[in-house]
Amino acid sequence: MINLNINVSKLIREARSSITDYCIDECGADCCKTRIVPCCSEKDVRVLLGLKDKSLEEFSFMYPKRLEKIGEIYLVHQPCANLEENKCKIYNNGLRPVHCIDFPIRASYDEDGFPFVEYTAECKAVEKGLFNRVLDILRDNYVFVLQTR
Repeated sequence: MINLNINVSKLIREARSSITDYCIDECGADCCKTRIVPCCSEKDVRVLLGLKDKSLEEFSFMYPKRLEKIGEIYLVHQPCANLEENKCKIYNNGLRPVHCIDFPIRASYDEDGFPFVEYTAECKAVEKGLFNRVLDILRDNYVFVLQTR
């Protein structure tokens, strides 16, 4: 049975916050430079690509390897236009896409309201074991933890 005394979302937010210095100083914000980011909204795509005046169609024509559309999902090939000296220029201004906010670990809830956690093995902080304590706490409290790529 899940221990409802632990706040899964809060634990995940704290875990992500705990790696900020590592991401900037040691990792070099590699995920913002090399990942393919799935986006559901044109707004998020425009933010990641730093588009102001160009349409998505015009950008995609000019840079076909940076943007793909599969059904309703856009795939944005990094580097992110908002990265400066390994820091996100839009980190605290409310424009950051959901995928960026939730990377590399996020809490979700199934149809019955039970929490589960997804994390990506591609993150250097995950590879280094910086989330192991949090993942162990979650598993110890019977929260389902899923590793993705």
